[in-house]
Amino acid sequence: MPSVLVFVLLAYALSWLAWLPILLTGGSVMTGVGWPTHLSGLMGPAIAAIWIAWRTGGATWADLRRRVTRLPRGQMAWLATLSPLLIIAAALIAEFAITGRLPPLSALGRYSGLPELGVVPVLLIVLVVNGLGEEIGWRGFLLPQLQLRFGPRVGTLLVWPIWLAWHIPLFACVADFQAMDLTTAAFGWSLGLLAGTLVLAHVAHLAGGSVIAVALWHTLFNLASGGGLSASAAATATICVMLWAVLVGAVALSDRGAVLRVV
Repeated sequence: MPSVLVFVLLAYALSWLAWLPILLTGGSVMTGVGWPTHLSGLMGPAIAAIWIAWRTGGATWADLRRRVTRLPRGQMAWLATLSPLLIIAAALIAEFAITGRLPPLSALGRYSGLPELGVVPVLLIVLVVNGLGEEIGWRGFLLPQLQLRFGPRVGTLLVWPIWLAWHIPLFACVADFQAMDLTTAAFGWSLGLLAGTLVLAHVAHLAGGSVIAVALWHTLFNLASGGGLSASAAATATICVMLWAVLVGAVALSDRGAVLRVV
């Protein structure tokens, strides 16, 4: 597993060095504000994965290229990929039930580290920088490598602490993270990330290992849960994913993790 260790260290180094100037200057990345921004650091996992796979060559490089260029195939694959749209709809319905009003859909165009450019430009930028920037690394390279070594269940769960620890500097430089108290971070956000780990592995499974599928899912969910929608709408989106993760976890226990398998 030397390539996995090198990948993790390089992904951390690239991302954390990109965030270091914000940390040193005491800056805070705000939603709907373009500077300071943490977005360049989100590309660390992708750059690390591409470099390691290219240097390794052979089947590793071919497998990563295949996953990155593969489109989801079949109705179930596309339904899983675009399921955050249903989650957004559920969040909006919940918001209306609680407050009697709907937030404008333009609120989805508000994102940490980006100025208010509109929904479509923000979606495209986040898809490239956040979606592909993370998922080429986490689900395109790391998840298959860990599943090959440890099997689908343990391999999937091992992604969680690696992915979690990578976020640590963001608690000191991104306003949305800074707003969390210790209890929320430890028992809310971290469990939400575990749920995301399970669900993204399941989406990758249904989509035949397509990085495009998990990157699009990741992007759409981030717009729903971390964009400009209300706190109650974001909470609804998170609850939906947690329920999905519970179902995936229950099935994985009975089918030896086939529901998570991407290799």
